[in-house]
Amino acid sequence: MDFDLVLAGGTVVDGTGRDGFPASVALRDGRIAAVGDLAGAQAARTIDCTGKVVAPGFIDMHSHSDWVLPQPDHADVLAPLLEQKITTIVAGNCGCSPAPYVGENRRLLPSAAGSTPRTPGATSRSGCSRTPTGRRAT
Repeated sequence: MDFDLVLAGGTVVDGTGRDGFPASVALRDGRIAAVGDLAGAQAARTIDCTGKVVAPGFIDMHSHSDWVLPQPDHADVLAPLLEQKITTIVAGNCGCSPAPYVGENRRLLPSAAGSTPRTPGATSRSGCSRTPTGRRAT
């Protein structure tokens, strides 16, 4: 047997920025062992990925992890995400982000580990001080 698992015939999005491409992905001992046309490959298990995207990690769509990136201890704080196979985070959720980390935006970030940044909710509320009925936003 060549591989433990073959993810056959999916669209591979490899994270390099190039367009997805049709390919199969083979794994051996928990690691990617081959990518490409693996039509003759033998595996303990094969999963048909036709019509599906095969990507190297999970995308965290909404965690506000971008607020941690400028902090000196960000590697320690974000390590559990990698342990969960999260390899990509989406920044700027709820209309608030520390990026770009320049000029006036620096005041939004905590100055030391353990302090709390301004919350996205506070930012959202500051932009709409009254509801459509005229009641103050809470």
